[in-house]
Amino acid sequence: PRHPDNAPRLSAELLQKSITHFNRAAQSGFDEQFDRDPSTLEPIAQAPFYAMPVSIDVPHMGAGLKTDRNKQVLRWDNTPIEGLYAAGETAPVSQFVHDRGGHLSECLVFGRHVGRIAAAMPKRGRQ
Repeated sequence: PRHPDNAPRLSAELLQKSITHFNRAAQSGFDEQFDRDPSTLEPIAQAPFYAMPVSIDVPHMGAGLKTDRNKQVLRWDNTPIEGLYAAGETAPVSQFVHDRGGHLSECLVFGRHVGRIAAAMPKRGRQ
């Protein structure tokens, strides 16, 4: 659920406004809002764009499940468990490193990747 403090900040209009503001900073080479290193300022030009609520009360696990390159969960003997995938904080790329929100991007990237894998899997009946 959306955190009530963040609810007004989650809209397509505000996302587009943020992208426009960032792109102006990228073009000028100066980020007045966050004083980012100019070498990190590249325009955001390729849609689709996504936004998500972030809250400080989310715990950080810093460990998690071992996965292969497709984020399929591995058994203790390193064999994949069919149909079981994990991404983000439950199976971070940088295990045991507290990276202050970096797992959120892992969730987006690997969640999409795993979603494509799952969508291509043969459909099964309920068990």
